Amino acid sequence: MIFIFICAIVLFGSKRRRTVGVYPTNVEASPEVMKNYAMVSMILHSLSHVSANAGTDAVLYFPGLFDTDMRGSLQKWADDLPVIDQDYRHVMVAGHHSGSEQHDHLKESILEEVFGVAGGKHSQIHAVHTGEQAKWSARLAEELDLEVIALSVPAFHMPRAYLTTIKALYKAGIQRQILLLPRALPMNPLTALPMVPPFEDGCYTQAELVGGEAKKMLDYTPDVATLAELKEYLALHL
Repeated sequence: MIFIFICAIVLFGSKRRRTVGVYPTNVEASPEVMKNYAMVSMILHSLSHVSANAGTDAVLYFPGLFDTDMRGSLQKWADDLPVIDQDYRHVMVAGHHSGSEQHDHLKESILEEVFGVAGGKHSQIHAVHTGEQAKWSARLAEELDLEVIALSVPAFHMPRAYLTTIKALYKAGIQRQILLLPRALPMNPLTALPMVPPFEDGCYTQAELVGGEAKKMLDYTPDVATLAELKEYLALHL
């Protein structure tokens, strides 16, 4: 009951900009920022059911704010993987930030429990932010000679996570074709969810984080691909 009461306060309280720990929510994003977010979302949504003829080489998970039970998140992800991604040869799980308290659940032994011993299991364990997750993923994709990777993150985070990974591939100088497929996690967009430390003193819906994500996509241009770069990438890889 206490948890429900806290969520109610968070969702129906002040409409001013709020913070969870140090995490800003309800960020006011400019029309330009929101248009960019909407365009990228539209493009990625149109790719959500794309499947390569040769199957998926690897499935990739970026842990994030809502992964308060990492072991449970991994199991749910494994259970909910789309049929079109069931031919994967490798499981790749990026790292989590230092305050998340979830690193014991990111060990490769846990991945073997969830996915079985067949195929490759790869875990980064520690990552400060999406840029580090993407850099690790790009490097591993090159080492494993992957051609098709299905990226799984919450829908609100997909535009930035996808563009950051594309940018990491470019910055790593990877010239050969690596097709990245967007696979938004099946999460109820209206459900308010708790966050990992140090942001745990609140619960929020994905929609409340969209403004911040949209703003970061243009603020972090050294690490996030532009809309033009996304179009160029897809023109070469589809």
